[in-house]
This record gives sequence, C-alpha cells and structure tokens, in this order.
Amino acid sequence: MHTTDVNEGVEDAKEWLAKAFRRVRLTVISKIEQNESIYRELDASRAKVTLKEKDANPKSQAGADSRKTFTDHMVVVDWTADRGWADPEIVPHAAFTLMPTASVLHYSTVCYEGMKLYRGFDGKLRLYRPDENAARLATSAERISLPAPPPAEFKALVKKLCSIDGPKWLPQSRQGEYLYIRPCIIGTDPSMGFDIPKEARFFIVISGWETVAETAPSGLRLLTSRADEIRAWPGGSGNFKVGPNYGPTLRNLGQTKGRGYDMTLWLFGPDSRITEALCYLEKYLELVTSPVGDGLILPGITRQSVLTLASERLREGAATAYNLEPLEVVERPLTMSDLAAAHDEGRLLAGLAVGTTYFVTPVGEIDWNGKQILLDSAENKHLLAIKGWLSDIMYGKVESEWAEIVDE
Repeated sequence: MHTTDVNEGVEDAKEWLAKAFRRVRLTVISKIEQNESIYRELDASRAKVTLKEKDANPKSQAGADSRKTFTDHMVVVDWTADRGWADPEIVPHAAFTLMPTASVLHYSTVCYEGMKLYRGFDGKLRLYRPDENAARLATSAERISLPAPPPAEFKALVKKLCSIDGPKWLPQSRQGEYLYIRPCIIGTDPSMGFDIPKEARFFIVISGWETVAETAPSGLRLLTSRADEIRAWPGGSGNFKVGPNYGPTLRNLGQTKGRGYDMTLWLFGPDSRITEALCYLEKYLELVTSPVGDGLILPGITRQSVLTLASERLREGAATAYNLEPLEVVERPLTMSDLAAAHDEGRLLAGLAVGTTYFVTPVGEIDWNGKQILLDSAENKHLLAIKGWLSDIMYGKVESEWAEIVDE
C-alpha cells in the first residue's frame, strides 16, 4: 500500500470520527434542551438572576414584625427524580405555586436550616460555618427522602443571594447586625400516593429576626413539658431539622407563652431527661450538657462551637490567659433531677440556651412541675466570655476559619 493511500485512510477516519462526535454532541445537547433522560447535578454557576424591577425601601429589622420582613430576592431550584436539578434561579421574593396534593402539604416532607448573615464591625459581610449547615441539611433531607444540594453548590447559592441583597439590607451603617437566612427543601410531588417524592424544590429566603437577648435581657424563663407530651424519642427524628418536629409543638408553645414563659424545655422519659441544647455551669466548674449521639437532640452548630471554645480556652492551663478559672466540658445525659439537685445543693451557677435563634442566651428561671429553679446567669463571667468569643468571630473582630467573607 502506498503512503498516499495510508494518509488518505487516516484522513477519512478522522473525518468520520469528527462527524460521529458532532452527531453525539448534538444529540446530547438536544436531550438536555428537551430535558430527556439526562440526570443533572446542581450547578450554582448556571444560576439565572432576575432582579426586582422596583427598588423598595428596606424596613427596619427591629420589632416583633421583623420576621415578616423579607429581602428583595430568593433562590429557587426545582428537582425531579428522572432529570435531576434544573438551573438555579434568583428571582424577586414572591409566592410560588404548589399543587394542592403536593407531598409537603400532606406528608410533611420538609427540612430546613437556620443561618445568619452578619455585617462585621470591619464593614465586611460574613457567614458563620456554612459548611456545617450544608452538611446538616443533607442529613435532614436524607431522613425524609428528599434530595440535598451538594455542599459546595449550597454554599455558592447562599453567598450569591447574600451578595445581591446583603449590601442593601445590611448597609455599612448597620455594622454589628445580622439577617436570618432560611434554606429549605420541600417535596412538591403532586401524586396523592404515600411514597418517596419524585419532585422537590430547594429555596432560600432572607428575613429580619430580632435577637432573643433583646426580648429576655435578664435570662430566658423556661417551662418544662408535661410528662404526657414528648417532642423527641430514641429512633425518632429529634436530631434532624425536619418540619414534623416543630408543628406538633406549637400548641404547647402557645400555652407556655400564655403562662408568661419564653419557651418550653422539652423532657423525655420517667427520669425527665432534657432534650434541648441547654448547658449549665456547676460550682466545681463543669460545663455540662447532654450528648447528641442518641438522637434526642439536634446537633447544633452554635452548641458545638460553644463546647469547642470552652474546651480549648477554658481548660486547665489556658483559662488563666483570660483571667478565668479553668473548667471541664462534660457531655452526659442530663435530667431535671440532676439540675434540681445541683440547684438545691448550691452547685448550680448558671444556665444557657444555645442555637442560631438563641445564640448564647442566659437562662434565668426553670419551672419544673411547679418547682422554681432560679439562676443568676446573665452576669456569669464564663458565659459572657464564651458569648464574646463567638460574637467576635461572627462580626469580624478576630479572624477565624469559622467565618467566611461574602463578596459584595
């Protein structure tokens, strides 16, 4: 065979391969455009942004109605079992449509996160440990058979929304303040059948939210739940942030507030085991809280931050740098009998509730079946130090890998 024949054969093969590649490429593009049988992962870089046409003056975050005040835009992404994730959209904040048979409306297929966007004292916008929120949302979604956004895409969409609405709703004049971020996943499958949702929606909204410390400056007043009312139990969903955990507790919350208390302290079992992220400080300097491994308590991000900082900075040999006595962090099943005994024996120094909503809020009183446990928590030096360290990270007074800058 002549060399020219070989070269012509090679060129013919190259041309055939090029044509075949073009046919495959066009077929793939066509299927993507027609949403045919190609599962797509969530890609935050493909987000389509539609800005609000008319600029509205932001309302004040302060006041009881601030949670009804929302920023201008929201993230919306739809998902189906056969096609995967649609392109994300950032659109003006507004109502969206659901079928009356949507899974979330009948079977409570909903999970969510609570986050905050902070305007630091250095003028920068920050998120606090968003990777932890992404991870917890994924575990909550798995618990109720919903899809979860990959952590990197979750964080990218949160940051994108914050970069759009943050500069207006948290201007430089509001350093030391924050907005509340609510990422949420709901089942939108319109089938009435009781089954795993084949359709879902992931969305993110941002609102105002007054701090609990502002409403309870002397400390929270807690009323324990009745023995015949249970919020969480072993093997249940108390350690996940899912909607079914919250709706059934609202009646109790109304009754609690009707008696002049701030919130219910939920208990479980005959030993009145505490199932909330509550810590207390003993006279012999132990910071005690219940463990999260048994499924009764939500693995709180603020809770873990408190325990980590206390373990690192208040241990023996480190606390003196902060002019504080050292203490030991202890995680053990905590009951109201333990708490009451520590109170009666004079060992109970202070208590605090921790979480995205409560941040680090002192507890001033606990009513347990009529027994009043009074605490002088508001001025406790150890708790004030922990609260200050966390606040410094969130608002940029100190650098930390827990805080992430949001570009504006």
